[in-house]
Amino acid sequence: MPAKLLERGGTLGRYTVECVLGKGGMSVVYKVRDPRTMMPYAAKVMNADLMRERDFVRRFRHEAKTARALKHMNIVHAFALKRWEDTCFYIMELVEGGPLDELLKARGAYELKRALVIVRDVAAALDYVHSKNYVHRDIKPANVLVRSDDHVKLIDFGLSQKWGTVKRTRSGHVMGSAKYMAPELIQGSHAHPETDMYALGAMAYELVTGKPPFDADNGAVLMDMHLYMKHRPLVDVMKGADPNLSRLIDKMLVKDSSQRLRSARLVHGWLDFYLANGWFADLPKGI
Repeated sequence: MPAKLLERGGTLGRYTVECVLGKGGMSVVYKVRDPRTMMPYAAKVMNADLMRERDFVRRFRHEAKTARALKHMNIVHAFALKRWEDTCFYIMELVEGGPLDELLKARGAYELKRALVIVRDVAAALDYVHSKNYVHRDIKPANVLVRSDDHVKLIDFGLSQKWGTVKRTRSGHVMGSAKYMAPELIQGSHAHPETDMYALGAMAYELVTGKPPFDADNGAVLMDMHLYMKHRPLVDVMKGADPNLSRLIDKMLVKDSSQRLRSARLVHGWLDFYLANGWFADLPKGI
C-alpha cells in the first residue's frame, strides 16, 4: 500500500476508492465501488509496513477468514482476502452508519429502549458466534456499527478464537480493550463465551448510564478494577432503574466466570420480551 492514503478515484484491485471510512494502527477502511455492478462496499486494507510482521498478517488473515465464515444479520459479511501490490485487503458489506463508540461520545447515554435494542442485537450476534464455537474476545462499542435505524452489525474478528481448544494468553501479553475486558483475559486465562458476556455487560452498562462500569486513565489501574473492584449496580446509579435489568447486568459482570451469566441467547430473548411488551420479566432462577 502506498505510504499515503488512497485518494478518491484511485483503485484498489478492481474497485474504485470513494473515501476513507476509518483508520487504525493496523489498517485503513475505505468506501469503494465495484465498477462492474456499481455496488458500494467497505474495503479493509492492511498497513503495508506490517506485512513484515507475521503475527499481524496472521491476525488479519484470520479476521477475514472468520468474518467470511460467520453469516448472520447482525454480523458484517465479508468476502475473500485479496493481495494488492505490497499489501492485502478484504471486501465487506457497507454499513451506512457509525461505530457505537463515536455515537456514545457524541450523545452520551442512550434512551433505554434504544440502548437495549443494541444490546439485544449484539447478543443475537454473539449467540450465533458461540454456536459456531468461536469467542469474539474484543466486544466493545468501537466494534459495533449502528445504522440510522439502529440495526447493529458486529465487526472485527481479529482476536476471535475457537473456544474449548484455544491456548492461554501468554503471561504479560494482554490483547483487547481494557474498559470491557473480562478478568480471565487480564489474568491470561482461556477465553470462553462468558468472556464475551462480561464485555457485553460492560457495554450495556455504558449504553444505559453513559459511563462504563470502570474507568481510569491508567491501563494497569483499570485492569485492577476489573479484577478486584465491584461495580455500582444500575439501581444505585440510575433513578428508577428496573431491579431485574440491574440484576441481569450484575450477572454479566460477575468476576468469577464460572458464576457469570453465560447465555447470549437468554439475554437476547429476555430483552426481546421487554421490547415487545414494555416491561421486564422476572429473570429465571439460578442464573
